[in-house]
Amino acid sequence: MWQVHAVLSRSAANGPGTRFVVWTQGCSLGCEGCFNPETHGAGGEPRSVRDVAGEALSVKEDVEGVTVSGGEPLEQPAALREFCALVRPSGLGIVVLSGFARKEIEASPEMLAAVENADMVVAGRYNRRLHIAAGLRGSSNKEYWAITPRYSADDFAAVPESEVVISPDGTVAVTGMHGWGDDERPR
Repeated sequence: MWQVHAVLSRSAANGPGTRFVVWTQGCSLGCEGCFNPETHGAGGEPRSVRDVAGEALSVKEDVEGVTVSGGEPLEQPAALREFCALVRPSGLGIVVLSGFARKEIEASPEMLAAVENADMVVAGRYNRRLHIAAGLRGSSNKEYWAITPRYSADDFAAVPESEVVISPDGTVAVTGMHGWGDDERPR
Protein backbone atom coordinates (compact mmCIF):
# COMPACT_ATOMS: atom_id res chain seq x y z
CA MET A 1 0.00 0.00 0.00
CA TRP A 2 1.02 3.56 -0.68
CA GLN A 3 0.17 6.37 1.76
CA VAL A 4 -1.20 9.04 -0.57
CA HIS A 5 -2.19 12.55 0.48
CA ALA A 6 -3.96 13.48 -2.77
CA VAL A 7 -3.98 13.13 -6.54
CA LEU A 8 -4.84 15.69 -9.18
CA SER A 9 -5.67 14.50 -12.69
CA ARG A 10 -4.59 17.69 -14.51
CA SER A 11 -2.07 20.30 -13.40
CA ALA A 12 0.00 22.87 -15.27
CA ALA A 13 2.12 23.92 -12.27
CA ASN A 14 3.80 20.62 -11.39
CA GLY A 15 6.20 20.08 -14.27
CA PRO A 16 6.44 20.51 -18.03
CA GLY A 17 3.08 20.35 -19.82
CA THR A 18 -0.14 19.16 -18.25
CA ARG A 19 0.50 16.51 -15.61
CA PHE A 20 -1.16 13.95 -13.38
CA VAL A 21 0.13 14.61 -9.84
CA VAL A 22 0.46 12.33 -6.82
CA TRP A 23 1.27 13.81 -3.39
CA THR A 24 2.52 11.18 -0.99
CA GLN A 25 1.83 11.37 2.74
CA GLY A 26 4.65 11.49 5.26
CA CYS A 27 7.91 13.41 5.49
CA SER A 28 10.47 13.43 8.28
CA LEU A 29 12.85 16.01 6.74
CA GLY A 30 11.21 19.03 8.39
CA CYS A 31 12.28 21.76 5.95
CA GLU A 32 11.31 25.09 7.50
CA GLY A 33 8.74 26.88 5.35
CA CYS A 34 7.71 23.82 3.33
CA PHE A 35 4.75 24.51 1.02
CA ASN A 36 3.04 21.19 1.88
CA PRO A 37 3.18 20.84 5.70
CA GLU A 38 -0.16 19.02 5.70
CA THR A 39 1.58 16.10 3.96
CA HIS A 40 4.20 15.57 6.68
CA GLY A 41 2.46 13.63 9.43
CA ALA A 42 0.91 10.21 9.49
CA GLY A 43 -2.34 9.73 7.68
CA GLY A 44 -3.27 10.07 4.09
CA GLU A 45 -5.19 7.40 2.29
CA PRO A 46 -3.69 3.93 1.92
CA ARG A 47 -3.95 3.22 -1.81
CA SER A 48 -2.88 0.35 -3.98
CA VAL A 49 0.04 1.46 -6.15
CA ARG A 50 -1.58 -0.35 -9.07
CA ASP A 51 -4.81 1.64 -8.57
CA VAL A 52 -2.98 5.00 -8.50
CA ALA A 53 -1.02 4.03 -11.62
CA GLY A 54 -4.26 2.96 -13.28
CA GLU A 55 -5.79 6.34 -12.47
CA ALA A 56 -2.79 8.10 -14.03
CA LEU A 57 -2.89 5.89 -17.11
CA SER A 58 -6.63 6.49 -17.54
CA VAL A 59 -5.90 10.15 -18.38
CA LYS A 60 -2.73 9.55 -20.41
CA GLU A 61 -4.25 11.00 -23.57
CA ASP A 62 -4.81 14.32 -21.73
CA VAL A 63 -1.44 14.71 -20.00
CA GLU A 64 2.24 14.88 -20.91
CA GLY A 65 3.38 13.10 -17.79
CA VAL A 66 3.13 12.45 -14.08
CA THR A 67 4.74 14.18 -11.14
CA VAL A 68 5.20 12.58 -7.72
CA SER A 69 5.60 15.02 -4.85
CA GLY A 70 4.86 14.97 -1.18
CA GLY A 71 5.37 14.62 1.62
CA GLU A 72 8.52 12.82 0.70
CA PRO A 73 8.07 10.20 -2.04
CA LEU A 74 11.42 8.56 -1.25
CA GLU A 75 10.32 7.71 2.28
CA GLN A 76 8.11 5.11 0.54
CA PRO A 77 10.70 3.86 -1.98
CA ALA A 78 9.11 0.50 -2.80
CA ALA A 79 5.78 2.13 -3.68
CA LEU A 80 7.47 4.85 -5.75
CA ARG A 81 9.54 2.26 -7.60
CA GLU A 82 6.47 0.17 -8.41
CA PHE A 83 4.50 3.25 -9.55
CA CYS A 84 7.27 4.42 -11.89
CA ALA A 85 7.70 0.91 -13.29
CA LEU A 86 3.96 0.67 -14.02
CA VAL A 87 3.83 4.12 -15.68
CA ARG A 88 7.10 3.92 -17.67
CA PRO A 89 5.79 1.69 -20.52
CA SER A 90 2.98 4.19 -21.26
CA GLY A 91 5.39 6.81 -22.58
CA LEU A 92 4.33 9.40 -19.99
CA GLY A 93 7.17 11.50 -18.59
CA ILE A 94 7.93 10.98 -14.90
CA VAL A 95 9.14 13.73 -12.55
CA VAL A 96 9.89 13.12 -8.87
CA LEU A 97 10.25 15.97 -6.37
CA SER A 98 12.37 15.06 -3.35
CA GLY A 99 13.87 16.79 -0.37
CA PHE A 100 16.73 14.32 -0.41
CA ALA A 101 19.90 15.50 -2.15
CA ARG A 102 21.17 13.59 -5.16
CA LYS A 103 24.15 12.24 -3.20
CA GLU A 104 21.79 10.89 -0.51
CA ILE A 105 19.64 9.17 -3.13
CA GLU A 106 22.68 7.69 -4.89
CA ALA A 107 23.99 6.39 -1.55
CA SER A 108 20.78 4.47 -0.85
CA PRO A 109 20.12 1.41 -3.02
CA GLU A 110 16.39 1.56 -2.17
CA MET A 111 16.01 5.24 -3.07
CA LEU A 112 18.15 4.92 -6.20
CA ALA A 113 16.02 1.99 -7.38
CA ALA A 114 12.87 4.04 -6.69
CA VAL A 115 13.89 6.69 -9.25
CA GLU A 116 15.48 4.44 -11.88
CA ASN A 117 12.39 4.76 -14.11
CA ALA A 118 11.93 8.50 -13.56
CA ASP A 119 12.98 11.02 -16.19
CA MET A 120 13.84 13.89 -13.85
CA VAL A 121 14.36 14.23 -10.12
CA VAL A 122 14.24 17.68 -8.54
CA ALA A 123 16.42 16.97 -5.53
CA GLY A 124 17.47 18.75 -2.36
CA ARG A 125 15.97 20.15 0.81
CA TYR A 126 13.95 23.32 0.65
CA ASN A 127 15.95 26.23 2.07
CA ARG A 128 13.79 29.22 2.95
CA ARG A 129 16.79 31.62 2.73
CA LEU A 130 17.31 30.56 -0.91
CA HIS A 131 13.62 30.76 -1.89
CA ILE A 132 13.05 31.29 -5.63
CA ALA A 133 9.72 29.58 -6.42
CA ALA A 134 10.61 29.11 -10.07
CA GLY A 135 11.04 26.17 -12.41
CA LEU A 136 9.48 23.76 -9.91
CA ARG A 137 12.25 24.52 -7.42
CA GLY A 138 11.24 26.11 -4.15
CA SER A 139 14.81 27.16 -3.44
CA SER A 140 17.89 27.71 -5.60
CA ASN A 141 19.87 24.89 -3.98
CA LYS A 142 17.49 22.26 -5.38
CA GLU A 143 19.10 20.39 -8.28
CA TYR A 144 17.66 19.14 -11.55
CA TRP A 145 18.90 15.57 -11.96
CA ALA A 146 18.05 14.21 -15.41
CA ILE A 147 17.85 10.43 -15.25
CA THR A 148 16.94 10.31 -18.96
CA PRO A 149 17.31 12.96 -21.69
CA ARG A 150 13.51 13.54 -21.87
CA TYR A 151 13.65 16.77 -19.84
CA SER A 152 16.27 19.42 -19.25
CA ALA A 153 16.33 22.32 -16.81
CA ASP A 154 15.08 24.54 -19.65
CA ASP A 155 11.84 22.54 -19.82
CA PHE A 156 11.02 23.68 -16.29
CA ALA A 157 11.50 27.40 -16.97
CA ALA A 158 7.98 27.80 -18.35
CA VAL A 159 6.25 25.95 -15.49
CA PRO A 160 3.85 28.40 -13.82
CA GLU A 161 4.73 29.41 -10.27
CA SER A 162 1.36 28.22 -8.99
CA GLU A 163 -2.21 27.41 -9.88
CA VAL A 164 -5.52 27.34 -8.07
CA VAL A 165 -7.75 24.38 -8.89
CA ILE A 166 -11.42 24.36 -7.89
CA SER A 167 -12.97 20.92 -8.14
CA PRO A 168 -16.66 20.31 -8.91
CA ASP A 169 -17.38 19.75 -5.19
CA GLY A 170 -15.93 23.20 -4.37
CA THR A 171 -12.66 21.94 -2.93
CA VAL A 172 -9.83 24.40 -3.59
CA ALA A 173 -6.24 23.26 -4.11
CA VAL A 174 -3.24 25.56 -4.52
CA THR A 175 -0.34 23.76 -6.22
CA GLY A 176 3.08 24.57 -7.59
CA MET A 177 5.99 26.51 -6.12
CA HIS A 178 4.50 29.82 -5.10
CA GLY A 179 6.36 32.99 -4.24
CA TRP A 180 4.05 34.04 -1.41
CA GLY A 181 5.31 34.51 2.13
CA ASP A 182 3.72 32.42 4.89
CA ASP A 183 1.44 35.29 5.89
CA GLU A 184 0.23 35.69 2.28
CA ARG A 185 -0.70 32.04 1.72
CA PRO A 186 -4.39 31.47 0.86
CA ARG A 187 -6.24 29.68 3.62
